[in-house]
Formats: sequence, structure tokens, C-alpha cells
Amino acid sequence: MYDSNTFSPVDPNNVSSLVIVRAKVALGSVVPDKVQFLLDDNVEYEVSFGAATQGVRPQQATYTFEWNLNTAALANLAPKYLNGAHSVKARLVKGGNVVATTEASQVVFNNPDFAVVKLSGNAVNKGGDRYYGGGPVTVEVVPVLYSGKAVQSVTLNFTGSGIDLNPDVSGTQPVKTLTSAPYVFTIPYNAANKVATLNGATFLSGSGVVTVTYTDSTSFNNRVWAVLDGSDVLVDSTGLFSNNPPFSLADLKVDFYIINAAGATALVCKGTTSLPSGGFATSGNLKAGLNGYTADAGVGGDTLVVDVKTTTNTTVLTDREIAISGSGCANAGALSGLSEGGFFRVHVKAVKDALGNTYTFSPAYLSNAFGIDDTKPTVALATGYTNQAYFNSASLNTGSVAGADLNGNSVGATIAGWLNVNDPTSGTPPVASGINTNGYIWKVNGETITTVTTNQIPGLNDISATLGSAPQGYYTLTVQATDNAGNVSDPVTLQVLYDNTVPNVVFIQPTVTALTGGTSFTATARATDNADLRWGRVYWSYGSSIRFEAFSSTPKAFGAPGVTSQDYSGTLTALKPSSLVGDFSLFAWVQDMARNVPATSTLALSVTPANANTAGSLSSVTETPDITQMSGGSTTLTVTHTGGTAQVKAIHVYLWSNSAGGFDYYDYVADASPIGGGQYAVVVTAPANLSTPSVLFVVEYDNGLALGYTYNYDSGAFTSVF
Repeated sequence: MYDSNTFSPVDPNNVSSLVIVRAKVALGSVVPDKVQFLLDDNVEYEVSFGAATQGVRPQQATYTFEWNLNTAALANLAPKYLNGAHSVKARLVKGGNVVATTEASQVVFNNPDFAVVKLSGNAVNKGGDRYYGGGPVTVEVVPVLYSGKAVQSVTLNFTGSGIDLNPDVSGTQPVKTLTSAPYVFTIPYNAANKVATLNGATFLSGSGVVTVTYTDSTSFNNRVWAVLDGSDVLVDSTGLFSNNPPFSLADLKVDFYIINAAGATALVCKGTTSLPSGGFATSGNLKAGLNGYTADAGVGGDTLVVDVKTTTNTTVLTDREIAISGSGCANAGALSGLSEGGFFRVHVKAVKDALGNTYTFSPAYLSNAFGIDDTKPTVALATGYTNQAYFNSASLNTGSVAGADLNGNSVGATIAGWLNVNDPTSGTPPVASGINTNGYIWKVNGETITTVTTNQIPGLNDISATLGSAPQGYYTLTVQATDNAGNVSDPVTLQVLYDNTVPNVVFIQPTVTALTGGTSFTATARATDNADLRWGRVYWSYGSSIRFEAFSSTPKAFGAPGVTSQDYSGTLTALKPSSLVGDFSLFAWVQDMARNVPATSTLALSVTPANANTAGSLSSVTETPDITQMSGGSTTLTVTHTGGTAQVKAIHVYLWSNSAGGFDYYDYVADASPIGGGQYAVVVTAPANLSTPSVLFVVEYDNGLALGYTYNYDSGAFTSVF
């Protein structure tokens, strides 16, 4: 015999564990069929001679055969071989007949006694650990006695584990002594066991010590070497059961306890957001949980046991189990099975872990009332003209002029959504959850750019998005709305034009630049643009401060989407300032659909009065009733004309204006009517809060001279300007 590790000869009077029994065969004239090894004259192992020697011939050589003898082998947890004297033989067999036998070798087996623990009860595996609990755990200690001695008692000591083996006795009782076979006891599952120290406590490692006392008063004690559960070997430090057990002693744990959720309240959530009373979720994002629950530190797998009832106490779901991982909506679990129509409450009845440790809430915790909304909202984008919007900035955010249609109207979304029902206790089916104020999703050419945060129906001015270095041209703007339950509308799109190129404008009429005062002529400014023109005006101007709409011209000659060339024309009268050096100039102002900086052009004209008659003057203005810059309103303005030799043809009245593109001018209102005594009157309706509350009076004489005064109706100042 040889040691299985060192291959050194063993002392035949002290043989233990695994040894190698070696037999040598020198062939004679007969080749045997088998080589058999015998222990105490019983055949324990045999091997085919021919297979082992690969077809030997007589008188070839000497052959060696080996038997791995496990002297500590078990049969149903009992030693297969007791300690003491045994005989070992080898023999050759041919055709069922023994043809040669060795002499018996006398050996003495000497394996130490030990104990095996068998466990049974609720068990689950988690994270490489095996947990027992949720009910009683049965422990059986099986002494494995190679010595053959009779047993008087078996003691298992759990000191240090926190496990109380006898909760009916005051104090912790971690030691259990059993005096008759089978050596079985139960770790009880009752209120006394439900203590925090048992929550994931190590079962055997470092504390599971077995003491066996023989009837001769001697004893042995050692830590547990092997643990079995049913037919599974969980731990094997002996090598007798499995060389690769799935668990170690440190991985065996007990969990009799589930944490009391003291002060907890029931939660219903939309995803990770808590639902207020009367809130909404979809059947797909509804969750339930507890706000004050501490997750089980043992086996885990925590679940809520809930009922769901309407707010009028009709039961909808019963004993529904919901997996949770801790407190709050972030750790809540999905609750399915509810549909639209009515308000509900979750009634939390119990919480339990994967072993079945259960904490019951009595009475049940009740959640806020909530409704289910699975209907998505609808969204529509529309413009006042051909479903297009225009931008002159890559940021798609250009203040009051961005996102306006052809007529200056804001481009907006119309929402066909649902309204809230504010009385969940009534049980009335909700209409729907309403549009979420943060729920607008905007995309440019399919790429999400922002979520518009407004509770108003948003116009394109609400967008804060950047195209970066994107080229000018057409883009597709997409919008979707999300309601308060989380439903998302179908996307709708709008074509937008990004254009930051200023139009070009030049005068093509008149073709002469010297005119006689008082004569009529046609003025035409031609505008071109790379994209779409919007509208233009033709003015008389004197320097940069006085620009007034040319009398008889055609203002706001609108273009349209797709119009890239437009003429703006009018029939004008040749005029010359009466009191200033120089002449008026023709001034053209053109804007494109994207509201780029307006294009302007001037044409200088030389005007000679038709005769040598002179202009007169205007006296101060009277205003009835008085109006102010803040309030505006309707009033009659009266002026008096005196002096001069030229005949007054008309007194034109203009009101200060500001264009949508940022250019200031005087907009024609009406001609003042003569009322006798050289007085002229006109009714003016002025808007409130006009930035410059100013009126321009232009006196046109029959020889082409023009006299100009401004009047500030807020301060009453009357000033000659040309």
C-alpha cells in the first residue's frame, strides 16, 4: 500500500483515508481475464487484464495493477469499513476460475470519527449563499463512527451565530444536546426568533461545533465537515461526497426575520415619481411600494401583497404580489391589471421575502387615489399660410418675429387633450390626465432638441434649439406632447425655413432724377431674395429721422412663399422741403419671410418748385380730447395755417410707427379737412404705449413745396422739421 499523495509506502498498522493498493503480475503460460482485489475476502474492485495490458503475449513481462482504496468510504452515511484489522488480497481469474491468488496482507484501518449535518426546510439560493427560514428548520446530526463505539449523546453548539435553539428559555440558548438517535432537532420559527441578528446570520461557519460522547465516557468534538440538504451535498470538506461543492459553511445562512416597516405609508407611482391624490399613470408605468420600508438584508426578494379597490370600495385586484427592492418610488414594483375608468387605491396588506417571512399590516396601508389614462393626446401644428414657418437664426429663437406666419400671426400648437377630474373620492371615471406642462418634445430633422417647459399651448417662439453650422434651407420640425400619465402623442411635423440672407432692393423708376414740383410720377423698387419675400414699402425720407409713407404709394405689397422677386410701386407727387437745404429722397424698405434685417435703398431726386411762391407756416396744435402715451385713444387734432404765397393743396397727417423688422417711419392716417379761417382738423386714433407718441403734419403746396411739423401728443411739443 502507498500514500495516494506522496506514493510512499504506508504503515500497514495505521491506514486511513485514500491509499493505493498495488499488485504485480508475472505471466506464465496462461493469460488471465481479470485482476481482482479483495478486502476481507470480498471482491471490492476488478479490472480487465487484456484491456489494461493492450493484448500481451505469454512470457512478455511483469505488469502492475492498482486499486484506489478509500478506507473512509461511506454507505448511506455509515462507514463502509470500520476501523481495525483487515486483510487485503489480489487474484487472477480466467473463464470464471481463479488461477492465482496472493497471500493476504494484514492492515489496520484507523480513520477518525466525525459528524455530518443534514438540513431541511424552506431554502433559496441568492448571490452564492443558501438561506433557510420562513418556517422551522430541521437539523439532524449524523455521527460517522469508524471506531464502532456506542454513542451516549450528541451536542451541537451554535455559540456566536445569534441563533436561539430554545426561545422558551430566558436568554439565548445556542447549545442543543440530544441523547437518542436519530439526533434531530428543530430551530423553531416563532416571534422569539424574529430578531435582527438572525437576518442573514451565518449558520455553521465558525460556530457549528459537534461533540459526540461515547458510552465509555470518552468523546470527540470538531467543526462540521459536511452538510447535506436532501440528496444535495452542500458542503464537503472530507472529499467523501463531492470534490466541488456549491457552497461553503460561510455561505449557509438563516433568515427568520423581515424588517418591520414602522411608520411606512403606501405609495403609488408613475415610474419613479410619486402620484399625488387624483394623479394619473398608464397601465404600463404604474408602480406600487412603501415610502418607509427597509429592504430585507437577508434573502431579499421582497414583495408587497396588495388589494386594489375603487374609491367607492369595489375590489378590483386581490392578493396581488409586487416585487420591491426598498423604499420609495425608485424601488417600487410594477402593478398591472388596471384599466381606464374610475379612481383606485392600493391596499397594502403584507410584505414578505423570498423565504416567506411575512410582516402583516393591520389595518392595511392605503395609497393616494389615482386614475389610469392609456389614451395618448393629439397635437396639431398649423400656420396661417401654406404650413411653413421662417427663421433667420440657427438658434430657431428670434424673439417676437420668429415663428410668425405670412400675416404676422404666431405659429402655435393646438392640443386636443383631456381635462382633469378633481374629485377622485367620488369614484367618477376620469376624463383623462391632461397635458404635462413639461411634456413637449421638439425635434429638428428627427433629432430631439429640447423639451418646452410651458403650460401654455406653445408657439415656435418657445423653442430653444440650435442648428449650429447647419446650412440655410428647409427643415422639418416635429412636436409631440406627453400627458400627465406619460402617454406620448403621435408626432406631427411642420416645414420651417432657415434663411439669414438679407434681400436685395434697388429703384428701377423713375429713370430721371430731376423733377418739377407738384408733378406725378411712378416710383418702383425691385426686390430679390434667395428664398421668400414678405412685403415692402416705398417712402419719402429726409435724412434718417424723417421717413414718411409716400402719399399715393402702395404700401405692404405682400409677397408669398416661393416669391423671390417682387416690385413695390406707387404714384407719388414730386415734393421739396420748404425750409431746409436739399431734397427729399425716395426710400425703399423690404423684408423677407424670415424677418432678416430689412433691405433698404435710397434714390436721390432733384425737385424744382413749379413757381416762386413761398410756403406759409402752421400754428400750434389743439387736441380734443386730451390723450396720453399710456392710454392712447381717439382725438381731434386742429392746426392753423397762415402766411406764404403758395396755395395749400393738402395737409397730410401721419402717425409714428415701428415696423416688424425694426425700422421706424410715419404711417399715413388721413388728410386734414379745412374748417375755415385757415384751420384744418383731423381725427386720429392713437395706440396706447406707443414708443414715440408723435404725429407728422405735411403741408403740400400746389407748386411742390412741402412743409413739415411734428407734434408729441403726450408732451404737447410742436416742432418744425422741414
